[in-house]
Amino acid sequence: MTTHKDFRFAILYQRSLVKNHPLFDLTSRPITFIPIDSPVIGPRRERNLFSFRKRINRMDLFHCLSSYMPAFGIKVPTIITVHDLKYLRYPQLLGLRLKTVYYSWIIKRGIRKAAHIIAVSESTKNDIVNLGTDCGKIKVIYEANTLSYDKRADSPPSGIGGKPFMLFVGEDRPHKNIDRLIRAHLTLYDSLGERCPRLVLAGPDFQRLSRKYSEIADKVGIIFAGSVDDNRLMQLYRNALALVYPSLYEGFGLPILEAMAAGTPVITSNYSAMAEVAGSAAILVDPMSVDQINQAMMKIALHPAEHDRLKRLGLRHVRKYSWEKAALSTLKLYEHVISTNASFRGIRDYEEDLY
Repeated sequence: MTTHKDFRFAILYQRSLVKNHPLFDLTSRPITFIPIDSPVIGPRRERNLFSFRKRINRMDLFHCLSSYMPAFGIKVPTIITVHDLKYLRYPQLLGLRLKTVYYSWIIKRGIRKAAHIIAVSESTKNDIVNLGTDCGKIKVIYEANTLSYDKRADSPPSGIGGKPFMLFVGEDRPHKNIDRLIRAHLTLYDSLGERCPRLVLAGPDFQRLSRKYSEIADKVGIIFAGSVDDNRLMQLYRNALALVYPSLYEGFGLPILEAMAAGTPVITSNYSAMAEVAGSAAILVDPMSVDQINQAMMKIALHPAEHDRLKRLGLRHVRKYSWEKAALSTLKLYEHVISTNASFRGIRDYEEDLY
């Protein structure tokens, strides 16, 4: 972990989400860990964080690692990290109207009040600017692969039957575009028959799709792998013919880099953050076109030379992204915001917003 010799850090973490994290082994670093018991967002989170407000307000800087900046009581300069704006793009993801209004308010308020904003891609930065935000207070700091591949990842994953397969990693949300991916796979099966690679969908909440395709899934080779831990995920990446990731919207698209780090070719969308992150090291397709997704899958399935070419490109490309670079850029931003604290006008009491 990168730290600054003059900085001391206090990390507020959600106790229920972070267990046995290697970060907690850094006892020799100038870091204090403060557990809180609260959801990621909502009134109970606001109440719990409000109880820490005096401690937070004695600090020089507060960095909120999500778009959900605390609504009340924070008076020190604040940085927020915006990973995406999917809840503004796809409000139907939230269901209840009241929940949609609350998320929209808390996200837009955080963007407006923050002293500075970290966007995880140029695409996400553009989304923030489109809300009327001054681009001068937004800094792009890219994420990176978090998986550590070793020889254990080379062993074939169980439950696949030892046959070639293509992989999707994510959950069943409208913007993930899984229905078109499955239609592309069915077209591939119609063309190749028994030679068709299987399609493995790894992630939570595939009940809708498993019910929809229950009668044909075994025949056409669709496997709903469910939620997987990191070890199994690395096995899936390392053994897949390709990651197929035709999402309609992402703030970054971390599975793209995870697959490339495993030496796995990537098929992904030709716009939003996916094209930015993948660059020229992947096959880019129009995610609205089932035919383009199908043709890309066909190319990987039938042409080993194309598979090997994309593998080499991906392994080279993923080295451009590192958490060390991200950490150093973040530290520089901390220094900048703290040094300009005297002119800071972003964070005000909630009561001031009422007038």
